[in-house]
Amino acid sequence: MHSVDTEIYQRSVEVFRNKRNSLPPEHLKDLAAEVVQRLVAMRKNVEPAIEHDADAQQLSDFCAVLLHPAPERALEFVAKLQAQGVTRQHLRFGLIAGVARLLGERWDRDEVSFVDATVATGHLYAVMRAVSSDLGPNRAPIRPERRALFASVPDETHTLGVTLAADAFRDAGWVIDLKLAESHESLVRHADLGKPLVIGLSLSTKARLPELIRLVLALRIVTPSAIVGVAPALDMSDDEILQLVDADIIFRHAGRALADLERRLHA
Repeated sequence: MHSVDTEIYQRSVEVFRNKRNSLPPEHLKDLAAEVVQRLVAMRKNVEPAIEHDADAQQLSDFCAVLLHPAPERALEFVAKLQAQGVTRQHLRFGLIAGVARLLGERWDRDEVSFVDATVATGHLYAVMRAVSSDLGPNRAPIRPERRALFASVPDETHTLGVTLAADAFRDAGWVIDLKLAESHESLVRHADLGKPLVIGLSLSTKARLPELIRLVLALRIVTPSAIVGVAPALDMSDDEILQLVDADIIFRHAGRALADLERRLHA
């Protein structure tokens, strides 16, 4: 039976906490809303014949746990359910999607404060990442070719770097889908439909960091199997990106990025 990945959970909690400590309220509100909306939307793609719904009491109990400032409580709640035989399908499409809707409704009715909502969505995002951990690249559907989505962050105007990286990956035998000057929704929808093995995102200026953070959050929810790489702005360190962005790999050089990916895919 699949178990919750505690390492991914703790890493995701830490990154989300860093966001709360670093970003202004307007960006935090956008991130919290993004998590809630994407997780609620997961449920619509499930086959109607499959029953995943969680009962009202279970959702209420889980919501209370998510709102608690101690992140380990959410992990313990989910681990206990799994020990009782609850499937990953039920956790993802019943519990997580269901509690996202409940949390959103309570937030809309001002029963949950903005601060509490950001804490709860951070914990919920971490649960989703931990539960989906075995939907990783080694368990992605086998395809005859390796496909990657390369894109510039929404509202970016400098696209030469990501274009050159895409060319380098093509030369190495990858099938590349290059998207430039696309909106947030367009990129998320494209990734959701294509389910690429790798997603490479280019950030040419630190001013667009909030857009990158929000985009990666959405992509993690709709494409849990993807390896996410970021090519950061020249005036940003790798640590700055990894502290705030839920990325797997930092792309500084196409050749090293290809080598890093090969090591991950053959681990």
